[in-house]
Amino acid sequence: VGSEMCIRDRAVTTRIRNVTTAGFEIALQEEEGNDQIHAQERVHYVAILTGTGSVGGLTLTTGTIAVSHLFGTAPGTEFAIKAEEEESVDAEVAHAIESVAYALFSDGASHYLLANQQTVSGTDPAALRWREPLPLTTGKLSADHNWTTVSFGEAYSNPVIIASSPGYSGTDPAIVRMRNATGTSFDLRIQEWDYLNQVHALEQLSFLVIERGHHLLDNDTEVEAGWVETANTLASGYVHVAFDEAFSSPPVILTSIMTFNGSQAVTTRIRNVTAFGFEVAMQEEEGNDQVHATERISYIAFESDSGQLLGLTFEVRTIAALTHNFGQVSFGETFVEAPCFFADMQTTSGTDPASLRWHHLTASGVQLKVEEETSMDLEIIHAAEAIGYLAISCSSPSP
Repeated sequence: VGSEMCIRDRAVTTRIRNVTTAGFEIALQEEEGNDQIHAQERVHYVAILTGTGSVGGLTLTTGTIAVSHLFGTAPGTEFAIKAEEEESVDAEVAHAIESVAYALFSDGASHYLLANQQTVSGTDPAALRWREPLPLTTGKLSADHNWTTVSFGEAYSNPVIIASSPGYSGTDPAIVRMRNATGTSFDLRIQEWDYLNQVHALEQLSFLVIERGHHLLDNDTEVEAGWVETANTLASGYVHVAFDEAFSSPPVILTSIMTFNGSQAVTTRIRNVTAFGFEVAMQEEEGNDQVHATERISYIAFESDSGQLLGLTFEVRTIAALTHNFGQVSFGETFVEAPCFFADMQTTSGTDPASLRWHHLTASGVQLKVEEETSMDLEIIHAAEAIGYLAISCSSPSP
């Protein structure tokens, strides 16, 4: 059941309950600070059976979803809906779970969503809010030292791309480089540090693409995707990145270098992560002069959380201390198969050039370590670093 009103004077919404095959009950509701005395209004309603079909040349999908004050995704639609309370009397906005009916109309290219609460489990004045699907693509591929083109499967306006660190099929220290990022694809390859022979075995990699901006996702999880262009290395100093909007607590930061303006092998190092931003710099191998061309460093700041995101199982967590020895990371979420996995150091406790490597990725966990390069000496003992990671179901098949 959906409803609409011709509203007079004061803001007012409708509340529905006791929906049966024979009818339903409906009432008006003003904000909590008002006297709840309202002029007579004409309330329109449409009743549609649950299911699929077509109307006026549009595909129609109807169903119900359980919704609270946190965003929930309507099955098969990717539209997220929540019940939003007003705050005229107090700032408390937690709302009981309501049954919400939705109708999604589509012509294949555009989508139109109607939704209405079917219950009054929470009596505080509330109305529905929704957001459109957030373009997000995750996938896996195998790559070596040769450039490989990766296609997204959909077009992005301002794509922020994160590539995982390489697996451990080839044991020579290596990082991942990207180039030629567009709205639909990018190139990627494994790059060994400059002192090595630049021939590397096939490694399994993951990639993530999201639109640039600060987003509120399912369950009110916050994420910000962006980039900074800099030539700064550890030798010349970190650059500060301020978030577009502050988080409630320090998020997990994942970074990649999206360009290939400098051919020397280079990685990113992060420090001073707060709810307001972080510092980042590039780092070449120890035997180099640490002077590097300007590169675009992409970042995704992800609030620590777990659950479902656009129909994908995900988990964002931090590890207090990881060293040069492989450590076991056990996932708390249940994945059907090995997820796409991304990790980054959140600190720079050890200043020797280093990046992360992983192996034995399964549905239940992964082994991870900090790997130093050895261009100057064979010493690879690294101080304990805080690590942040994202494990998420892959939405895109391997290319």
